[in-house]
Amino acid sequence: MIEPENMQTSNGFPDKPWPEPGLVVRSILATGTILFGLGVYKLVQMGTTSQGYHFESAWDHRLPFVPEMIVIYIGCFPFLFLTATQMEISRFWRALMTMLLVCAGSWVCFFLFPSSVTRPDPGTIESEWLRWIFVRLHEIDDPHNSFPSLHVSTTWVCAIALLGRRSSGFWIFCAILISLSTMLVEQHTIADVLGGMGMAALGWTASEPIMNRIQKYRSRTDHLPA
Repeated sequence: MIEPENMQTSNGFPDKPWPEPGLVVRSILATGTILFGLGVYKLVQMGTTSQGYHFESAWDHRLPFVPEMIVIYIGCFPFLFLTATQMEISRFWRALMTMLLVCAGSWVCFFLFPSSVTRPDPGTIESEWLRWIFVRLHEIDDPHNSFPSLHVSTTWVCAIALLGRRSSGFWIFCAILISLSTMLVEQHTIADVLGGMGMAALGWTASEPIMNRIQKYRSRTDHLPA
């Protein structure tokens, strides 16, 4: 359901409309949030050890390794940009806040529960270009700090933000495919994926009172005497 932009707040003032950035500004904000998250993620990786928890289960070992799914895995990034352009404006800002909360919560988990996952040997991949992609991916993404999956959590934040729209079913389907791809390319375990989905749900829930407080502050300051 689309939220109305002008409602009475508890302080008696109407809500001040959220700034409505164009597509370019939205893309820049989304890019900045993603780069910030990735940057801190790499710093956290440098400060944690690969020796820790292993959440691989018997069900994980039953899943096949499907190198072609790396295309869907990488498709997470254009997915984030596309969904950012489709969000109603208040949900766009809430999604950015949720991303920051999800990143913060995930970084805490990385320190408290450093986990690692067994990665496939790229040498077993027949396709040369797929093998090259996996080699590059493994070079930039260490096989630890996998729980919860930030890949999954950020994807589901965007899917949740689009709930209620006619196209929401399509975006949820894409989120499911991306989540599945993280397991089929053996970047994450089932536990990592479930943790990522849970982190997205918790972050979205926690962002609501924060955004309400921000909106009340904006409305109040807009009506202060000059």
